[in-house]
Amino acid sequence: MSSWGRLRKELRSRVVADLVGRIDIHYTAYEFMAFPHHKDANNMRVWLTLDKKEIFSSDFWDIRKLPIINEIEKRERRWVFYPEAEELGARCVNHYMLALKTYLNSPIEEARTAELPLIRALFWVDRRVGRRTLLKHKPAEDEHKLVKQFYELRQSSMRSQQMKVGQTDS
Repeated sequence: MSSWGRLRKELRSRVVADLVGRIDIHYTAYEFMAFPHHKDANNMRVWLTLDKKEIFSSDFWDIRKLPIINEIEKRERRWVFYPEAEELGARCVNHYMLALKTYLNSPIEEARTAELPLIRALFWVDRRVGRRTLLKHKPAEDEHKLVKQFYELRQSSMRSQQMKVGQTDS
């Protein structure tokens, strides 16, 4: 299994039981001919899905291989990335990968205050986050929309779980 495969498997195992199969993270990297008779350009993409619908994506292009960029700019900036990536604080796909590995190897409390919003979002759907923590904390008003969306998803999951318990008690 590739290192991405292991990382993805571990990330999936951290999702709270009610949301397993609903949330997924994907990664791809591919090369293609950017211009005739020129070396391939690299494109990498990370995206999240909820109920098999894409809710976030971030693309990165390795611009050193694109002939339309002048030599000085090639040396100064390796990656071109889309606004979604910058919004989440990532400079390249490797930044995401490093952050995800750090998330998996750190105490859960650190994820709630992590620099990268993707990690703060994962905090809310992590099985290690208990009911009391969910009731005690919530995202700030100016928090990234992905973090708020995962918080609401977990709250909704918790409410439906409480309703199931209430029905079985009757």
